[in-house]
Amino acid sequence: NDGVISGFPDGTFKPEENVTREQFAKVLVEALDLKAGLQGIQFEDVEYDRWSKEYIDIACNYLTSYKINGKYYFKPDSDAVREDMAVAVVKAKGLETREPKLELLDQFVDKNAMSEDLRRYIAIAVEYGIMQGKGNGIFDPQATLTRAEMATLLNNVNDIKSTTYPCIILSIKLPIAPDNIKEEHN
Repeated sequence: NDGVISGFPDGTFKPEENVTREQFAKVLVEALDLKAGLQGIQFEDVEYDRWSKEYIDIACNYLTSYKINGKYYFKPDSDAVREDMAVAVVKAKGLETREPKLELLDQFVDKNAMSEDLRRYIAIAVEYGIMQGKGNGIFDPQATLTRAEMATLLNNVNDIKSTTYPCIILSIKLPIAPDNIKEEHN
């Protein structure tokens, strides 16, 4: 997808720079041409005039959100974590209903570092060639996604036929699917 990930004004790409959650939301929406869907949550940390609000409103159907003391947060400035991005891409491509081949995770010495409830998505991402390990049997699920990894991930995902269907915008308030919300307590 030409122009989805661009360089910096100085002409550099900065492949090792970390990607934030809001940056990934923008790229995910643009690269996969995602449309507005059901979004009834107002995030406490996403201001109405924030540059990324439109992208977050669309991408929140795929990206993890957080519920802290009864309030919802997106954490747009936080780093995009590899295992969460695997979930987002698998869901955005409509692959989440596939039966995961969990044995594919046995190749990673750090598979126990993967969040147990996210392993199925990681296995699907690995099976479909969307994501891979970092070498030496390491997946590094909690590592921050770099710009180079994001570019590779999106290149890989564009080779996968989508099974998602267009959504329509409804004017009712519906919660995000429970597996998209991580509950935290202060």
